Amino acid sequence: MEEPASSARARSASSSSFTSWRTSRRWHSVCSVQTCSSSHIQTICTLKLED
Repeated sequence: MEEPASSARARSASSSSFTSWRTSRRWHSVCSVQTCSSSHIQTICTLKLED
C-alpha cells in the first residue's frame, strides 16, 4: 500500500490534528508543529494506520 505523504503533509500543515480520508481502513494523522527559528517552522506529521 502506498502512503500519500505529500498530500497528507500539505493538509496537516494547516490543521494541528485531523482525521484523514476514509478508505478500507482508517488513517489517523497527527501533526506537531515545532518552532525552530522565528522565521523557520518545522512541521512533523506522523501517519498511523488503525485497523
